[in-house]
Amino acid sequence: MSDTTPSNAATPRREPTFADFLVDPLAPESRRTRRDLLIASTVGALAALGGLVPTKISALGIDLSLGAQKGLTWALAAVVLYLSVAFAVYGLSDYFNWRLRYQNYRERIENDSEGWTEQDQQEYDDMKRRVGDVSRLYVRAPHVAWARLVVDIFAPPVLGLAACISLCFRAWLG
Repeated sequence: MSDTTPSNAATPRREPTFADFLVDPLAPESRRTRRDLLIASTVGALAALGGLVPTKISALGIDLSLGAQKGLTWALAAVVLYLSVAFAVYGLSDYFNWRLRYQNYRERIENDSEGWTEQDQQEYDDMKRRVGDVSRLYVRAPHVAWARLVVDIFAPPVLGLAACISLCFRAWLG
């Protein structure tokens, strides 16, 4: 008789941790698009609010007329708008993935608390006394994760759209 493991053998479940949803919410492609958006938005804001639109490109020997300067401003606005939309799409996808990880974490916590006995609680309390209590991290972790989402996913498109609107006003008003 051969020693085989049944295919439906239970796999050990690891204890859920807040690290499951505290990881970087952005995929590499999203992070690159975010970087490009922030660079283009900064250049756009400098051009729109600081009036830093070139009048001459010395290396190419080109003098830019007022119309060419406006065209350059419109082109920069189009680039910023494109990157804002592209990042919003990538970021929304990454947000949904992050939110699913967070939901799975909450469901695992709920499932693991079912059937929790008095002895389980006693063992848990003893362990916390031995190794230290980090429950404050569990309380604050969701706030940190949400703050990171605002900074990493929600703020860049807003900044990009603000730069785009500023550029459009600059080009339109002259």
